Amino acid sequence: MDQTPLADILVALWPNLHPFPPGASRNQRTLTQYTRFLNHVSAELHAVSQVVSTGLALTRTLLLSIPPLLHSRLDVPRDVLLQQVQAELCNLNAEATIPPAIDIWPLVRASVYLWLGLDVQKGDDFIRITHTEAGAGSTHSLVWHEDVSLRSLMESHFTSTPLSKATSIGSPRVEAVNPMFTMVHLVNYYGFRIYWTSNLAEHLSISWKFKILSIYEHKICLWNHIFCSEDTPVPGPIYEEALDTLNLLFPFDDAGTKSLLQKEGVNFYSLGLCGRDRVLDLNKYRHWRAPLKRLVELQSQPPSGLSQLRWNKDGRNALQFATFWIATTVAVLTIVSFVFGILSTIYAKKGYDIAVLQYQLALAQACAAEGAALQLPGFC
Repeated sequence: MDQTPLADILVALWPNLHPFPPGASRNQRTLTQYTRFLNHVSAELHAVSQVVSTGLALTRTLLLSIPPLLHSRLDVPRDVLLQQVQAELCNLNAEATIPPAIDIWPLVRASVYLWLGLDVQKGDDFIRITHTEAGAGSTHSLVWHEDVSLRSLMESHFTSTPLSKATSIGSPRVEAVNPMFTMVHLVNYYGFRIYWTSNLAEHLSISWKFKILSIYEHKICLWNHIFCSEDTPVPGPIYEEALDTLNLLFPFDDAGTKSLLQKEGVNFYSLGLCGRDRVLDLNKYRHWRAPLKRLVELQSQPPSGLSQLRWNKDGRNALQFATFWIATTVAVLTIVSFVFGILSTIYAKKGYDIAVLQYQLALAQACAAEGAALQLPGFC
């Protein structure tokens, strides 16, 4: 884990963040909540330090110096921004030995990744520092062109998904989600696995072939962004909606969810709903509505594989459950009857063999008597 104090990281990324936002209890912003994020910071720091020609300590200083510089340059085109940031870093760290030919892009890219939770790239010379898993892509990167500002890049990427004509006229028709719809449900009944990502652009991407759902893991960062929405170029509703999707898939006060998160080593369960309600209307989701809708539609399908043996809490698989277990019971009873039939045949054969031996013994004894040949001519 990175040795940089948590307070330094929070000040660099969210300078206007209050230690305990309204409605937050003291234990909701502990070091434990930032464990996975600090691991992410550490991974990025070590990766960047291997690319740029600076040591680990200086790389850490430069990396945390960049977000405040980006805050005041949200509308500056990328290449101009890189030049200004490089000049500012030399002024801010005048006492440090910064190579004059340092490539500032890896530092800026990593700073954006840590600050906004989004992986950006600028073309052929892009330096990717992400983690991959078979079936879960790390191809969801935002291409940042030289004449585009950071604000424009974010706004163009997070264009709200328009509602269909059928629901965009007048009051949208409520598309209610069954409260039983959770990540636990998808794991237990449909065989899904979770790929935890630090890249918000990958959030809710689905690999249907491998049944892997990508989930943004830093819920605490989403909460921070909501309380510091004026500091970010990402449209505020995006972070709110991302937080709502986590509340939908991982509801608070649910034993199954708590157990799943503990098993996965993700520690945001104790954050609760972060002051928000659990949104069960699909129309309330704009950016992530499409993948959510596809996942919700799975509920209309029977469970897959061995999952069909489980009893669904809402009873929707009652017919399949009863049919399977009745058929299984009949099959077991048939097998048991068949086995007992075979055993009965075997024991009947053994009884017959014993009877034959007893008959032969009795005949031999009878024939051994004196005059048996005359008395029993047909047997002796």
